[in-house]
Amino acid sequence: MAHRETRLQGRKSVLGVQVRLEPDAVGRTPWRFGEGRRATSSWWREDIHLETAVAVATYRGGLLDGQAAVLENAYGAGKVVYVATLLDDETFSSVLLGAVESAGVENAFDGVPAHIECAVRRNDTTEFVFLLNHSGDVATTVSVAGRDLLTDAAVTDNITLAPLQAAVIQRNIRMVPPSRRQYR
Repeated sequence: MAHRETRLQGRKSVLGVQVRLEPDAVGRTPWRFGEGRRATSSWWREDIHLETAVAVATYRGGLLDGQAAVLENAYGAGKVVYVATLLDDETFSSVLLGAVESAGVENAFDGVPAHIECAVRRNDTTEFVFLLNHSGDVATTVSVAGRDLLTDAAVTDNITLAPLQAAVIQRNIRMVPPSRRQYR
């Protein structure tokens, strides 16, 4: 029991909430963001009571009517966004992207569809762009230049990824601060 209490105390200090109950849920529960946008959740819902956190969305109806479903809390130099339920895919994407944008994280591949996974790894002289098409039926073109290490082909302006295809694009870089790097 001491381990669980320690875990909850850590959650309380970071999230600015007190967790009183973590009930299993049956069915779908509606809820609403502060600006009026609606969504649904399923599987589980946590009964959380705000202390320093602010509700971004609240449950509508049921035992948790009016309780926070998504919250924000200032922590250190930033903020924590916590989701106290299982969201539908569209809403989860919206909440996640909103948190990433508000943290000032730049999107190196703006406009690339959600089914394309993009990751960048770099050292002092070289950048590696990993692209994975998770769609089983949609080919997608991504603007990027370099050398595809999987095919050893030069990529001059863009690459088209067939369904379920991957590419690793190697690019030489000058030592430019990350905030000033330009992606194509």
